[in-house]
Amino acid sequence: MTKFKCKTIFCILIIIIYTKTTGCTNQTSLPPVKKIEIKPEQIINVTTQGNAFLLFDEQNKRKPETSWKPPYSPKWHYPAELIIDLNNEYKIDSISFYDGSSTGELKINFGKPFEWSEGVKLSTNKYNQWQTTSVEWETRYLQIILSGPEVNINEIVISGTLIKEIGRPEKINSNPLNNSLKQLKNVLGTNSFIDVPHTALDPIYIVREYHQWDWMEGARNKNYQGFPSNLNRFNPTIAGNGWNFDSYYKTLHQKGKIVVPVMVGTTLWMTGEGEKSLENKPTKGDPGNPFDYKEHADHMFQFAARYGSNSVKKDLLKLHSSQEKISGMGVLQYYENWNEPDKWWMSRVQYFTPFEYAALSSADYDGHQGKMGETFGILNADPNSKLVMAGLATFNLEYVKAMKFWCEHNRTDKKFVWDVINFHHYSNNGGTQHGKATKGISPEADSLFYKIKRLSNFRDKYLPGKELWITEFGYDTQTKGSQIAPALGNLTSEEVQAAWLIRSIIIGKAAGANRMTQFMLRDGNEESFQTYMNSGLTSSKHTGYQKKTSWYYYSTINHHLREFIIEDLKVDSTTNLHKIKLYNPNNGKEAYIIWLGTSKDKITKIEIALNNQKHNRVTIVELKDKKEVGKISTEVLTNKKLTLTARETPKIILLGAD
Repeated sequence: MTKFKCKTIFCILIIIIYTKTTGCTNQTSLPPVKKIEIKPEQIINVTTQGNAFLLFDEQNKRKPETSWKPPYSPKWHYPAELIIDLNNEYKIDSISFYDGSSTGELKINFGKPFEWSEGVKLSTNKYNQWQTTSVEWETRYLQIILSGPEVNINEIVISGTLIKEIGRPEKINSNPLNNSLKQLKNVLGTNSFIDVPHTALDPIYIVREYHQWDWMEGARNKNYQGFPSNLNRFNPTIAGNGWNFDSYYKTLHQKGKIVVPVMVGTTLWMTGEGEKSLENKPTKGDPGNPFDYKEHADHMFQFAARYGSNSVKKDLLKLHSSQEKISGMGVLQYYENWNEPDKWWMSRVQYFTPFEYAALSSADYDGHQGKMGETFGILNADPNSKLVMAGLATFNLEYVKAMKFWCEHNRTDKKFVWDVINFHHYSNNGGTQHGKATKGISPEADSLFYKIKRLSNFRDKYLPGKELWITEFGYDTQTKGSQIAPALGNLTSEEVQAAWLIRSIIIGKAAGANRMTQFMLRDGNEESFQTYMNSGLTSSKHTGYQKKTSWYYYSTINHHLREFIIEDLKVDSTTNLHKIKLYNPNNGKEAYIIWLGTSKDKITKIEIALNNQKHNRVTIVELKDKKEVGKISTEVLTNKKLTLTARETPKIILLGAD
């Protein structure tokens, strides 16, 4: 045997020994494995950013091209994590991944979620090559972690054999949403404060009330003892101004309005820092542990005990000596326990991961299934309470999927603790709030119907019976800013804002949103060009709550259509005419609301066939500034047809005028 041959054989033996020892091979071609198919719905994107399915979309390509790379700003998107639910138990024998052009660390664990067994740590130090690692795991779940943005994985292939089929869970028992939720009044909502005059809320049905926890206790005093010796003050509060929440909630309840307090902050006696810390997560411990939110869950109990429908024992009430020991006032049912937990524009101290927010909510809902004690969570105070998910700053369903996963693996009842899923969205040319927008755009230009329909489809499939709310949307009425409703032709900014708001709520309701609350009732400061400072239905409190055009439009819809239900939405692709048919379940009356979904002050003559109309005349209601019920007229039908002028401002047609 020649020296060359001996050396070659020796090298091959060394390579074989090394490969068997490490279980890792490098190859440029596809690995010959028994692939386990991964579908998008099996992926829980814990980081919530980017399309994680791109790691599994090119399973048969020798050189995959797409990759999942969450943005590196903010930095807490890394380590980036996703979880794979294989739906059944598998014996995994190998993991292959296509290594791109960067170097970092890839971790893959297996076993029980939140109690993971350590799997493998792999260096992504090969340039555009497949790497395969042999393993021996029996598992249903996999956890995949990218250490940093330098990790560039184009594809992951999981190989294994089925060893146990897992029975599909029984269909979720849920109560169907009743007709009252379908009525148009449910999208006549706004964001507001306790100091807003009740008359300014006349056309409003849903009031989302911004509410600071530290208005109730602590007086922003770092020396206040706080939990467990809380001294809550509801009537009057310690915020000053003579605020009386007992009277506020009672009055609006008597007026037939639904008030939803949204807890927007923590307290200085918890943070021990300045006022900027009031947006910090309300915990002194581990933000992923429900038991470390005891202070907040205790306050939520006290809140629901006072304003819910159930009277609790007086010795459970934690009140200042100035407060009357009362409970079960029966004026509130919904409670939103935070606001925009996904606030990426702040810091990690304010930002909740979906698992962290789920931990807070499990505590706030029922004291984490009562494990924290009988005085924690709204449900322990009032079994009729409903928890509203804190409105997310974007339409991020990955966040909701991750919260659902947390509940399924951290609660023995596997219950999704929120009665409402809740989102914020501002239609603009940048695609999101706090982005690169320069102006607002119409709901049609934003494809708002399809965006909300995606949310309602998800709800119907995975969370049937849960309500879907959009609790922030809107436009500024000013000459510049990232969320302005620009003047169009002869239409002023106020008129455009008013029309776009009405078009948004009708589109949202047709797409499946149960409730909507625009941002917000009043302007903040007419002299400011800061975004959202001029988005009100009225002027600021400093200028006396002067009613804007949008207030009158809301008033007109409330007067004529509040009890109506949307039956059908049709859009003419040629004229962009939106025609929505409605009916009133209380009396059987029918109506239409029409508009042109353009943004150029367009006016068009149209003809509508009303073959089922039993009368010869219809009532036309035009939305007008300074007209609380609109401009009302009647039109005579010719051969069961109605000819009229359609504009970008919605117009109401009430059938049966004579």
